[in-house]
Amino acid sequence: MAEAVAPLIEQLTGGHVYLRIISNLATKRLAKAWCTVPKESLGGEAVVDGIAYASAFAEADPYRAATHNKGAMNGIIAVVSLQLEMTTRAIEAGAHAYAALKGPYTSISKWTKNKNGDLEGTIELPMAVGLIGGAVKTHPIARIAMKILNVKSAKRVR
Repeated sequence: MAEAVAPLIEQLTGGHVYLRIISNLATKRLAKAWCTVPKESLGGEAVVDGIAYASAFAEADPYRAATHNKGAMNGIIAVVSLQLEMTTRAIEAGAHAYAALKGPYTSISKWTKNKNGDLEGTIELPMAVGLIGGAVKTHPIARIAMKILNVKSAKRVR
């Protein structure tokens, strides 16, 4: 959109538009997800504890957070890029910038043990995805993936 209106803005102002992408940090388009995984499906409370400890480590240490977030992004990018044929650079940039938005770089997901000993996970990150133009509308695999995933809008992808 910024590229489309740039000539009009230049005409109206008599100036020159230098930037046509404002930011890939789309904090007004946050995606949030959560789940509970029964301890039995993981091998018991000791495994839940290990995952929760690793998550706490990633939350506190930027070196661990970088690896932790890379793992989360592996799954996200698999859907966004490999299945829906969307570009991933903006999503990666936004996710990592969001991880450092409130101070030191930290994890975008959090895993804890609930009162029943099960694993609870949450993740939040900006997801500026679109379904207009590009390969999403023309690539046959992307169209099939959108049908399988029941994607009818960009909001559904987030």
